[in-house]
Amino acid sequence: MVHLFDPKKIKHLESPERAEWQKPNEIIKAIKVREGDIIVDFGAGTGYFAVLLAGACLPGGKVIAVDIQQELIDYLEQRVVREKLSNISVVKGNSSSIGLPSDSVDLIFTANTFHELEDRAKVITEFKRILKKDGRLVVVDWATVESPVGPPIAERLAFADAVGIVETMGLKLARNHAMCSYQYVLEFKNEDIFKIIDKP
Repeated sequence: MVHLFDPKKIKHLESPERAEWQKPNEIIKAIKVREGDIIVDFGAGTGYFAVLLAGACLPGGKVIAVDIQQELIDYLEQRVVREKLSNISVVKGNSSSIGLPSDSVDLIFTANTFHELEDRAKVITEFKRILKKDGRLVVVDWATVESPVGPPIAERLAFADAVGIVETMGLKLARNHAMCSYQYVLEFKNEDIFKIIDKP
């Protein structure tokens, strides 16, 4: 059974200690967000990464912060207004539809969410639909190692399984950004892009 994040623990998502193990600034730098990028933060939660992504894609870029839990949507909408985050829009999605046009997104970013998905194939199909041909998917999630934070190991998704699931759906691992002690940071691109690059 998949366990969603408990909204009662919102304060944990914004705790100062999180930066020590999550390394948010290092992740944003490593994935090389570009000016003008249209970004989806899937499973945005409180906006922990959405805010950083929104700053990194300026000028001209924007972040669509997507979550499926109403309590987190409410929190994030209030934060966007309170902090005047004009290039973040908040969207309530579901496991099969994000509600964006096809071929419209440069980067899909999802942190600490992939292991919670019940039907990952359906979600990745939707990711592929909205990604531009040269778009990227970045998955940050819990490695199956003992850690003082995070869900029980039984609820996590092993590195090899995460890569296998995504690659089966036609996205290929481009980079493994090994920077977090308890997590993997995986960057995928459309398989067709590699076919073009590798073509003699």
